[in-house]
Amino acid sequence: MPGAELYEVSAMSIMKMANPDYKHAFVKAVKFQFSYDEGKNWHTHNDGKWYETGAIATEGPKVQHQFDIEPVMHGNAFRVLLDKEHFATAPAGRFDLWAVKTPDFRPEDLKPEPKKAIMELNAIVTANHIWDKEWSNGRLDSPTGLWNGKGQDYTNQWFAVNLNGEDFYETSSLIMKPRGDVKDPERAINAVQFEYSNDNGKTWFSHNNGKWYNTSASVSDGVNTERTVTIDPPMTGNAFKILVDHHNNHITGRSTVARFDFLVDISPDYKPVEGIKEMPKRAMMDLKAKFSASSVFDSAWNNPRLDSKSAIWSAKDQNLDDQWW
Repeated sequence: MPGAELYEVSAMSIMKMANPDYKHAFVKAVKFQFSYDEGKNWHTHNDGKWYETGAIATEGPKVQHQFDIEPVMHGNAFRVLLDKEHFATAPAGRFDLWAVKTPDFRPEDLKPEPKKAIMELNAIVTANHIWDKEWSNGRLDSPTGLWNGKGQDYTNQWFAVNLNGEDFYETSSLIMKPRGDVKDPERAINAVQFEYSNDNGKTWFSHNNGKWYNTSASVSDGVNTERTVTIDPPMTGNAFKILVDHHNNHITGRSTVARFDFLVDISPDYKPVEGIKEMPKRAMMDLKAKFSASSVFDSAWNNPRLDSKSAIWSAKDQNLDDQWW
């Protein structure tokens, strides 16, 4: 808006593209953001509600729709947000907002909107293993996703997000989407655990005693379906890790593949608690401890690891004998 004065916006008018050849492209619904400081910081209006425009495919380019924005917005800059679920063919059209000056309005002191760690703050993503270069992109706008390594189906997986630098961030939300193509839809991450780090990933600590958080994901989700996981209590640190496994229906399908991002707020007053014990590690899985046993069935049955396709089994004809591992 012109100048720093504040305005009230109560309605939006919208039309299709002027060229009638493109009448199949129209906006079905929008949501809004507002700013009190000419666009430096943005805030979500009405909890991110989607407002239907009333547009339909069959109408021509001269049809104008006007809809109320209830409750009204205040600010000196406004954003109209669209996504693939709420427009047809392409995000295209003509529009305007109905605004009036409000000299008596006094903005409340709002926190800036949280930012996406990967998409907006360029956080670095790592994983314990990946399929290949094409499937190493876990961004929400990725055409593929982050997929476990070849030969690693049915194994545990972690994805780490590192916000390089000395600043600390609080996160209370994880956004998750399925893989970016339409292949192998019968897969879903149903629950996740979290870890956090105060030293950019050198040392990790379990969040909320290792609680599993339900994602609400479904194998019927489309490629553009976003699931938001509320992290309560929030985590604070400068690196965050998502952990998944194949126990207790935490994953549907044989492999782990996803697109994701954390919503984070900078936390300038946070001081890491000193003296937190480092998380215990698994002797064989994490620390590469060597294994031996008093007897084994054969070479195929000599692998006790938790991700083993077999197990450790006593020698033939010794099933009733004492055994040590």
